[in-house]
Amino acid sequence: DPMSYQAPASGSRGSLAVSAGSGCTWNAATSTAWITITSGHSGAGQGRVEFNVAPNTGPQRSGSLTIGGRTIAVTQATGCTYGVSASAVDFPGAGGTRTVSIATAAGCVWSAAADLSWVQMTPLSGSGAAQVQLTAPANFAPSRSGTVGIAGQTVAVTQPSQCTYSLIPPSSFYDWNGGGGGILVIVSGPCTWRAETTAGWIRIAPGSASGTGEGAVPFNIAPNTGPTRTGTITIAGLNHVVTQSGR
Repeated sequence: DPMSYQAPASGSRGSLAVSAGSGCTWNAATSTAWITITSGHSGAGQGRVEFNVAPNTGPQRSGSLTIGGRTIAVTQATGCTYGVSASAVDFPGAGGTRTVSIATAAGCVWSAAADLSWVQMTPLSGSGAAQVQLTAPANFAPSRSGTVGIAGQTVAVTQPSQCTYSLIPPSSFYDWNGGGGGILVIVSGPCTWRAETTAGWIRIAPGSASGTGEGAVPFNIAPNTGPTRTGTITIAGLNHVVTQSGR
């Protein structure tokens, strides 16, 4: 009693009570390498068997003890831990492949996943120590970043653009009346870009919010009947600052 025993991954000391008729002898034994009987190897009648369960660094495992012809099942929780060789991976703008190593015990299962459309990983699952390859194509867009998951660990992924961007002019000023304006987007290659603003009083002209290579972004500033205000138009990670005085 009991007829089964559950041990934590950290290991433990167990105890079993043996009930037998007076003068009836019994022996205790185990063929499980990670279970060691420490006392009560044999006895007669009532008795007790003490044993140790060693720490587990691998997946869940099962073993047993045999006492007087009865089998006591012993199970131990998984002790799998995982580590990766890099917490961040940087790709060049031209793209390439990087390798991240997984450190864990034999039999410990793991998986890898990326919610980034521009990062491919292989393999996506396995067990034990392994390597995962991350591949990114050439980046014809502004710098990008994100995260991937490998064996339960988060790995940051970044990639610069193959192109350089600049905005002309870098800023603009308007009086309270507002009016129209424009930004010239200078790009060193055939890379894409997008223009965005969170300021409700700055309106980017329809059809001008994205492009490839050099282009122009016309916009309109609404009249301002309040105090001086500042907003931004962001293009390829660069900010064009718009300042408008109040009436």
